[in-house]
Amino acid sequence: MEQIKTERLLIRRFRPEDSAEMFSYLSDLKAIRFESYGPYSFAQAQAEAERRARDEGCWAVCLAGGRLIGEVSLSKGDFGNWQLHIIFNRKYWDKGYG
Repeated sequence: MEQIKTERLLIRRFRPEDSAEMFSYLSDLKAIRFESYGPYSFAQAQAEAERRARDEGCWAVCLAGGRLIGEVSLSKGDFGNWQLHIIFNRKYWDKGYG
């Protein structure tokens, strides 16, 4: 699957050039409050964008026009269960995207 497109959103694979928009939510304590990591530096966001571009389980959530607003991933948990992971830039909370 290359991408999913709706009227309002595009879900696609990450790209290394997504780092600046990723940084905007990965550095936000409120956006990542349920995550197991702390806020990212810009350098960490750059490295993470490159890693996620190679990870088939991570998907970028973008507005239909292309702006990255968050991410979604599905991974197998420690006990054989599946975990759905969603993070959005706070600017886009409460708009019906999640």
